[in-house]
Amino acid sequence: MLTTRTFCAFLLLLLALPVAAQTPEYYTHTQVRGDSVFFRWEPASIAAFRHVTNGGMTLELYGVRGTERGEEGTLVTSERVTPLGWNDWYASLPGERLDSFTLQSVHTERARKDLPESEGFALNIDVPNADPRRLDTILWGVNVQAGHRSWRMTEKSGFGRAYPTDDRVDTYLAKVYPTPAGDTLFFVVPVDGYRAPRVPELNVRWRDRKAELNWLTHPYASAYYAYTVDRSVEGGPWESILPYGLMNNDDREENVPEPLQSLYTKDQLPNNEDSIRYRLYGLTYFGARTEKYSEVKGTGMSDIRQSPLLLETVQTDSNYAIIRWDFPEEQEALVREFRIVHTDTAGTDYRVAMEGIPAGSREVALPMIFDDNYFRVQAVSTSGTVYSSFESLIMAYDVTPPVPPADFTGYIDTAGVAHLSWVRSDEPDLKGYYLFKGYFRDAELAMITPYSVPGPELLDTTPIDLANDSIYYQLRAIDYRGNGSEFTPILALKKPDIYPPSPPRFSDVENDGKTILLKWVSSPSDDVVQYTLWRRELTEGGKEGPWTPVLSFPTEQYRGAYRDSLVEPGSTYAYTLRVLDDDQLRSDFCQPATVKVKDYGLRSAIQGFSATYSGDVKAVELTWSYAERPREFYVYRGAGNEPVTLLKVIDGGVNRFVDTGVRPADEGYRYLIRAVFNDGDVSPFTDTALILTR
Repeated sequence: MLTTRTFCAFLLLLLALPVAAQTPEYYTHTQVRGDSVFFRWEPASIAAFRHVTNGGMTLELYGVRGTERGEEGTLVTSERVTPLGWNDWYASLPGERLDSFTLQSVHTERARKDLPESEGFALNIDVPNADPRRLDTILWGVNVQAGHRSWRMTEKSGFGRAYPTDDRVDTYLAKVYPTPAGDTLFFVVPVDGYRAPRVPELNVRWRDRKAELNWLTHPYASAYYAYTVDRSVEGGPWESILPYGLMNNDDREENVPEPLQSLYTKDQLPNNEDSIRYRLYGLTYFGARTEKYSEVKGTGMSDIRQSPLLLETVQTDSNYAIIRWDFPEEQEALVREFRIVHTDTAGTDYRVAMEGIPAGSREVALPMIFDDNYFRVQAVSTSGTVYSSFESLIMAYDVTPPVPPADFTGYIDTAGVAHLSWVRSDEPDLKGYYLFKGYFRDAELAMITPYSVPGPELLDTTPIDLANDSIYYQLRAIDYRGNGSEFTPILALKKPDIYPPSPPRFSDVENDGKTILLKWVSSPSDDVVQYTLWRRELTEGGKEGPWTPVLSFPTEQYRGAYRDSLVEPGSTYAYTLRVLDDDQLRSDFCQPATVKVKDYGLRSAIQGFSATYSGDVKAVELTWSYAERPREFYVYRGAGNEPVTLLKVIDGGVNRFVDTGVRPADEGYRYLIRAVFNDGDVSPFTDTALILTR
């Protein structure tokens, strides 16, 4: 249950948060529970939140039957997605703060004026002198958290819908549109054989009168927003140790660092003898706790309670250190191993020098790799507890230089920054590297690093407008005793081109009412590696649409013309060209060519255009209906982000086409068609059908 104290703590957290980084517009969630299918679109920004509360979205639900070729989607319902109105919502308030808070987040201005404080207006939206954007962040966050905890709040706010399932429907498809950016949210829910997501495996590390629990959350971020853990002692009743749930706020990004992919919590045990059972449950985005759980069982473990006593450290003629220590025999049975750790700086940055030392050992010998060697002895218990001794210092002797750096390479970017890299050796006494630089190959290079650098990467700057074409570098390694390696061979790096290439120019533009034929003259620059053709539509009143790329090709596949068939009669289009050279410099856009497509008339639009992918035969089936009988149908296809091009010309009496030339692809394929008549008239293009083939 959400208490006032918990909710206020959440609000304080929202006030402390910075403005959110780049995120998707909505996080989408689906679930099948009981006899209903659930859809939720969780806003990931203030703009996405207000877009829905202002009634800016429409939902269409389709049912799909069967898995054989020829399956069709049937429209189940279509509705405008809006929050519950103020009067109906206010009239149905049950007296719970959660419902009142959610009402305020959606109908904020009305709540300021009409909602009495006694009925829950304790959200303190009118924070004095607060940043308005920060207040909007609070309202958005309140709504999202309320939706997590209660499906009723999600539906009332307009961020989700549930529908009864039909035994004749195997899969439900839903789309919600438009988003603030003009996109569409797609949902696919296979009802037949639906299985709820599994709960992460619960891991417990049993310690002395303590249990350390952890579980992996990153793979389950789309299924659960939080988790709770129940505990039973000696078969007794179950009680929650996380009554309000535990969330991982770093889980939704793709490249989450490994330490942030899990959740951790601790539980204090009354003793080490009682049998303890823990159960982990997921909290779904639909206001419910999972029926499934993962369970572990165990007891606390006795542990060591004393550090090793470092007796002496002795240096040998072979540069080895002999280390002796003492440890109570009565605690030896609890020791898994002894370890020796070392560093070259007193009290910091200790690393393992030797591990796996048996519990009965009290002396070891190991090589010294630093000038100044600080050692500690660590006792590691069977439960993972580590106790360390005080440190001891031994000086080393070394006259052997390190090996020279390997694979010294680099490049200079357009800002004059040299990116240098090499392969570090694995010598334990390696301290770092010195870099040398010069502007002439035959002159002596000067050291430009007053202190050794760790590598294996380094940046250096050079004025890009200097007359010389190349910069010269050498590298040498140094150890902690000051011994230097041999120099690397001289590395010559060419400075990049800072002058962009010249653009091509159009030589001719033609149109026949169906297509536009563009011809151009190539760029005079010799270092061009790629051409890109751009297009935009000019609407009535002189408004210009955005430039979009329609064709890109490398120089070795040069073409001097392009026929654009995706044009509409009577519409005006502008085209321009741009080139890229081998230093990734882009030319200016060439002088645009503008053409208005001749208008010979359009026929009626094609109806019922749909596309279905069959994984068994790896083919896409297109179907449509048309009230007229054209001469033929033109079928167009585009893979991923590639331009849509003509795929097939089909007889006008056919209303079905099977494309067997597809392959599994993450970005799928896009299809559209148009009808062509004997007199040259054409129909408008259909809407694009997107099919995913993976």
